[in-house]
Amino acid sequence: MDDPARPADTKPGAAGLRREQEQKTIHCSRLGGTVTLGYCMSPAQDAPCERIRDCWWQFLDIDRYLAECLGPEGLLELINKPRRDRLGIILDVLKELGVSR
Repeated sequence: MDDPARPADTKPGAAGLRREQEQKTIHCSRLGGTVTLGYCMSPAQDAPCERIRDCWWQFLDIDRYLAECLGPEGLLELINKPRRDRLGIILDVLKELGVSR
């Protein structure tokens, strides 16, 4: 039986559970503030944050969640994607802004 006190978009079911998961929050060491899982899935880009697995593994089965959202191939692509270090990220941002050495 449905719980009338529970909003329709969070009732059990794949889409409802996904929306419910995406509202969970943690502290982001990269940004220095609180973010939702939904934000981590697409932080100003079309792909999840490269640190999403490192940050969320303690709070949910993140690999299962990512496989459901991205498909098995998308999860493997995320796992195998080369990670940028802090300096690499800064240099990429400067390059996008048109700042040269």
